[in-house]
Amino acid sequence: MTDFPHDTTTVTRWLDIHHEQFYAELGERLDIEAGLAEVLLTEHHHDLIEHIQENLDIEAGLAAIVPVSPVAPLRNQPPMTGLETDQNRQSAHAETYSTAAATSGADLHGADLHGADLGGADLGGADLAGANLRGANLRGANLSGANLSCADLRGAYLGNANLSGAYLNGEDEISTNLRGADLRGADLRDADLNGANLNGADLYGADLCGADLSDAGLSDAGLYGANLRGANLVGAYLVGANLSGANLVGAYLSCADLYGANLSDADLYGANLNGANLSGANLVGADLPLIGTITELKWSVGTLWGRDTGEIRARSVERSEGVYVLNPPGRQADALAVH
Repeated sequence: MTDFPHDTTTVTRWLDIHHEQFYAELGERLDIEAGLAEVLLTEHHHDLIEHIQENLDIEAGLAAIVPVSPVAPLRNQPPMTGLETDQNRQSAHAETYSTAAATSGADLHGADLHGADLGGADLGGADLAGANLRGANLRGANLSGANLSCADLRGAYLGNANLSGAYLNGEDEISTNLRGADLRGADLRDADLNGANLNGADLYGADLCGADLSDAGLSDAGLYGANLRGANLVGAYLVGANLSGANLVGAYLSCADLYGANLSDADLYGANLNGANLSGANLVGADLPLIGTITELKWSVGTLWGRDTGEIRARSVERSEGVYVLNPPGRQADALAVH
């Protein structure tokens, strides 16, 4: 084979001239896999590759000169840039997974599914740990029992998806990212969302019965009409969340931060609110647990109780200006709070 030119400005022309000869010699030596990820050559071609590695992006060059099936040389066509190559590879990956990998129990650990269309796919029990699902369409998909730990689901559309029993929490303080995700009507019963990032997520009408949302980020999340019966929300960050009309019967909300949250018409009967922060929250029309069973609940002059206001005031002690604690332990409510 003709010697490879050392002048990088002539690389493209040289490849064009020797395209057919190069293809003929390497045609049966190429293992085209995952978008030309590997090029297998015998000892005969080692010298050639040493030159190429110093002067040419192998993947981009081969993508331009080696077609899937033999065709005429691509003359007078500029080589693909690294960006174009990455974009094409990403698009190919998304398309491949959209059609071939939508299988129950599939191994998609760490897969790049950014923007993939997986609507209605059966991914029950699939391993999607660490997968990039940012902006993916998972509407109506079956993800029951799937492993989504550390997955990036920012902006993903999961409306009416089935995530019952799914594992979505993270390890080593890396949490599943569902920031701003569309989870309207999603089935998340018994899902493990411990520490998950659900800030700004839309969970309108979602079924989170028995789900583990302890230490989860749910600030400004839309949980209107959601079913959170018996859910674990211990230490959850629910600042500004909309829980209007939500079913929180028997839910665990101890030490949860509900500052400025909307809990109007919510059902909190039997819920554990010990140590929770309800400063500035709206509880007008809400059904509350027995007031005498709640301890160290923090509220403020801006909290709207609606029901049981008189009893709550009588049992509260002012800790700082405009800030009160309901049923502080070991103390009598000797200071009447003025709401």
